[in-house]
This record gives sequence, C-alpha cells and structure tokens, in this order.
Amino acid sequence: MRIVFLFISLALARDVPFRYWGKDGAQMLSCADYVVHASNGVCRKSDYHWRDDSLTKCLCENEDIYKSMAGCLVGEHMDHQRPAQLFVNYCKSQGVWTNLFYFFEAYNSYREDARNANSSGALEAPIKVDKIELARWNEAYTTLYANKDRSFVFGMVLLCYWGAVFFAAAVFNWTTALFPQTRLWFNGRKSTALRRYFTLPAMRQSKLLSKKVGVLQFFSPSRLETTILVVFFLLTICLLASGIHFPKEDLLHNSKVVTKMHHIANRFGILGMSLVPLVVLLAGRNNILQWITRWNYGTFMLYHRWIARVCVFLIVIHSILACFRAGLAHVLTEVAGSAWLVCGYFGTICGIFICATGILRFRRAHYELFYVLHLVMGVVFLASSWVHLSRLGYSFLSTIAITIWLVDRAIRVVRLATFGFPVATVTMCANETLRVVIPKPRHWYAIPGGHSWLFFGPKFWQSHPFTCYESVSGRSLIFLCGIKGGVTGHVARSLALEPGKSKTMRVAVEGPYGESMPTKGHSSVVFLAGGNGIPGIFAEAYGKAHRHSPAKQRIKLYWSIRSVKSLCWFVEELDALANTKIETTVCISNPRFEADDIEFLGVGSWMAEKKLDDSSMAQVLSHLLSRRFPHVEFLYGRVKVDQVVEEETDLCSQSVAFISCGHPGMVDDLRRAVVKKIPETSKRVDYFEQLQSWA
Repeated sequence: MRIVFLFISLALARDVPFRYWGKDGAQMLSCADYVVHASNGVCRKSDYHWRDDSLTKCLCENEDIYKSMAGCLVGEHMDHQRPAQLFVNYCKSQGVWTNLFYFFEAYNSYREDARNANSSGALEAPIKVDKIELARWNEAYTTLYANKDRSFVFGMVLLCYWGAVFFAAAVFNWTTALFPQTRLWFNGRKSTALRRYFTLPAMRQSKLLSKKVGVLQFFSPSRLETTILVVFFLLTICLLASGIHFPKEDLLHNSKVVTKMHHIANRFGILGMSLVPLVVLLAGRNNILQWITRWNYGTFMLYHRWIARVCVFLIVIHSILACFRAGLAHVLTEVAGSAWLVCGYFGTICGIFICATGILRFRRAHYELFYVLHLVMGVVFLASSWVHLSRLGYSFLSTIAITIWLVDRAIRVVRLATFGFPVATVTMCANETLRVVIPKPRHWYAIPGGHSWLFFGPKFWQSHPFTCYESVSGRSLIFLCGIKGGVTGHVARSLALEPGKSKTMRVAVEGPYGESMPTKGHSSVVFLAGGNGIPGIFAEAYGKAHRHSPAKQRIKLYWSIRSVKSLCWFVEELDALANTKIETTVCISNPRFEADDIEFLGVGSWMAEKKLDDSSMAQVLSHLLSRRFPHVEFLYGRVKVDQVVEEETDLCSQSVAFISCGHPGMVDDLRRAVVKKIPETSKRVDYFEQLQSWA
C-alpha cells in the first residue's frame, strides 16, 4: 500500500525547479521573509518552509507587498538589478505577470508612500524597511543558502574527482590499446617500481579470495583501487567539514542547536544525493564508462558498492539530523504526514536495506533473492527520493539517475530482442559442467574474452553472466557453465533424468559485453586457465591466433584441471587448436580416472576391470591422451605458476603478457609471481585477468 501511495505522490508532486541562489537569491529571500513578518498576517507564513503557494502569490499579487519587496530589494543594494530580475522571474514562475519596468514603478511608489509597519493588522501602504531588522534576516538567509549552494558545488567536486579518475584511466588504457609499443617506453626503474608496488599488487596477500572479519566477508581491492577509494573518502570528509558558517542570530530557527542541525543536515543530504546518479551509472551493464575507461565490469561494481555505501551513510545522517531538527523546532507533528517527508524517510530505509542485503555473504548465499530485493528497493529509493526532492529543488538529481536506469534497461531489452529466443541444446558433461550450444544470428558476434547474460527458459526471470565464444564453424554460440546452486543446479537436475543427459530448451542471451585484452604489442602472450575458466581464455587465444595476432607473436595456453573427465566437454575446442600456432599445455592434478571418465578417448570397458596404481594410470593416460591430442602437451600435477612465469619470461624476446582466469587462488598466485618477476628482468612483463568477482 505504501508503494502505491508513493507512486501516486510521484505523479502528483509539485516539482520546484533547481536554483543556485547565490548572494542575490539570499537577499531576495531575506526581503521576502522580512516583509511577510512585517505585514502582520496579510501574507501567511509557513512555519517550516517559506515557499508555499499562498505566500508566493501574496508576494507577487498584493500591491503593497509587491511595493515593499521593491523597496527592500532596491533600497538596500547598490547592485539592485540582479535581485530585482530574480524576483521578477520568480513571480513569473508562479504564474504572475510582471517585468522590470513594473517593478521599478513599484519602487517609485514605495519611496512616496512607504510607512512604518503597524500592529493593527491592516496594510494600507507599503512597509518601510527597518534596516537593522532586515540585516538580521539577511544574515540568516545568506548563511543558510550559501551553505546550500556550497554543498551543491562540493557535490559536483566529488563527481569531478571521479571524472578525473575515469579520464586518467581512459587516457592510459586507450593509449596502450591504440599504440601498443608505448608500453616499452615505460619500463624504466620508476615505472617498474610503480607497477611492482602500486598498480599490480593486491592491498593484502590476495585480491580475489574473499576475507572474513567476524560475520563480514569481502574482497580486498588492489592497491591502486584502494588508493582511489581512500582519496575519495578523505575528500568527502573534507568537503563535509569545509565552509559551514552559522549566523550569530538566526531568526529562522528557535535555537542555535536547531540552526546547526539544519545546516549540517543540508550538507550531508546534498552531497549524498549528488552521488546517486553516479551510483546508478556504475551499476549499469551498458555503462558507457566501460568503453571510455576500458575497465571490466567487476571494477565498476567495486566502485559502485563503495560509493553507494558512502551515499547511503550521508543520507542516513541527513535524515537523522533532519528528524531531530524538526522535533526541536516543534514542527515535527505538522510535517510528519506530508508526502515529501514520508518519502524521504522511506527512501532512507530502502537505502539502508539495499546496503544491508548487499554484503558478500548474503549475495553469495541468496543471490536471486538479493537481486530481486536490490532491484525493487532501488526503484523505490529513486522514486521516493524524487518525491522528496521535488519540493526542495533538487529533483533533477533523481531524474538523472532514473533516466540512466531506464536507458540501461531499454538497451538490455533491445539486446535480448536482437539475439532472439532460439532453442538451445543443453548437455551435462562429467556431472560438473553444462555445455549450452545456441544457434546465433548472422549479425551477432561474440567478443573474444567477453561475456553475455544467459537466460534459461524454465527459469526465464533469472540470468547469470557467463563467458561465451563462437563455435569453430561460427554458426553457434557456446556457453560452458559450471554447475552450482541456483539455476545451473536446477537445469542439471532436470538433465540428469534425460537420455544422454541432454535436451533442448528455449534460451535468451543478452550481450555481448566486455572486450579483449590489449596484448597486440607483446612478443609473447601466455594464457593460464583453471577449470571452468577456460572458455574466455580459449576464445581470446583462438581469436588472437586467427585474426588479431602479429605473425611473430608467440601464443602459449595453459589449462589446469583436476581430473581427465574435464576434457570431455572441451574436445571440439582442443581439436580446433591443432590448426593454430597456439602451444597448448594441459595440467591434470589427479591422474586417477574411472572408465566412464575417458569414454571420449574411445577406450573399451576393459579399462574398468584393470587395477592400476597411480604411476601406471599416469602412463596409460599419457599414452591415450597423446594419441588423441598429439598437438597438446599433458603434464600431471598442479600447475607451477612461478615456474611458468620464469620460463615464459625467459623465452620472450621483448615483452610478455600473462592473462588468467580460473580459481581465485591460482589467479592471485599468478599475480604475485608476475609482481615478483618485474624487477628481476629488463623485459616488459604485464598481467591481465579475466576473472571478475560480481556475486
């Protein structure tokens, strides 16, 4: 019922346009309040906020009040043209016709007819301005609206900070993408130290393995990401504390405590709402900043979460201070039922709920519930904030955020419609992976190393991001989805009941998103995949070997798997590597196998009857695999990441790029090995990762 009330309020709310008041605006407001108080009830004064319809109409329509305003604005200011024009424009915005000629005619009448205010209640002439009393009103309004204006400017400063971060990322990433050889220019002592200690390492020992502190669970960002966030936090604190001034005698409030609460609440609220459009933009799948900065979606989600937490914190403090301020000013009961205030507190509650359900532990345990709650609460937050801000002149911030959200959703619908809703063949392989083969439109091309969001027909309301690639023939799109809980587990259970563990079902694909790594200028490119991390690695390596790789560039592919059965869902792709220049090595951690695990090798049932020790199993397996995949080198045991980095760096001529995707522990090990190797060689060593942590 509250949501229905909220949207009705949204449709009926009166939107006050944004105004940067400045000194002239504060003078106009102080004159307005002074004249209203001196009129002895001729104009009705709201106890909580001066801008209600009866007040503005009275200021502009009552002849004596209008003349009093003219006398106040012109008589006290050397530069009276701007406040006069501001008042004229304000009257026009309220539907009252006037102009500067009429305004100065009113001023001439004021000079002739003005009288001192009386207490009789009747107003028979313009009110003569009391300079001392007006100065008190002017001080109150100047400090109040100067703080509002300054708060808005500070909000723009926060956005400019992030704009500078995005601009720096765009310049660096696009320069290295368009001019790959520039990486070799920055391989001196200072550049190497910067990459070794700052841009590449994680803040702690690992970046992708989650950490636990009590009930909290989180990922550790890189040192560069941490620095960007820490500077943002410090800048926010400085802007919250800077430039807040309080009047010596405030006629707008009944105590100094209320005055301070009002000013501080405004600062927190305006800064918090200034961040909302950025929070929504960073969360969008079709975020244009991804193209501008060439950052992956996981990086934007990291910044989205932290900026959103700061935003909600500021809004919560604003709401608490505003509530206490209204109570101490004895107007809480008067305004408690107003739609704009109810929506303000309702939006605050939604923001708290969004942050509380957005912690990593809850996201991982109940992702689908988290997604639905995040979506619904986000919509309610934006709608309620619009209603709340429409009275205060800042609704354009919510309007921008809502527009960004709607545009992103519209593009997602277009992407879905463009791909269509084909019938896919879904097969469960080795009881660990779903192989989804989808006929694709001719105009649709997968991005090597990119990803798309996959919808399964039986659970059409759910979608998950998976790396995808085109089949060797180019006619199909292939997803390899690790079986976990949720929708993949549901599909796997249904396939277990089907003959051959395979069936067809209607699917939808939203994408493609992402982009390939900028490795065109490297003399060697080494891909390291673990388990189900192979699809994106294969797609990028295969695409590079066929279309994007320089003739002299060496490409090496490592794939680490637990057991031989994982090969059964990647046979077609391994066969395709035979006709490329890619040097492929597969590391099998556990050489033991069952007969069913190697059916794809064409081995008969006699294998099931043989009792072999580990050494014999490894020999038999090595023989079978070498015969089936003569172009692939098979090793047994865990992949030795440090050794891979050492050997591949020695083999490269000038530069080497390591690209990884797989288990977070393996990816972090490769990152550490690269960081360790950087100061030990004069060659350029770069590191990229496809693994993104979104859940």
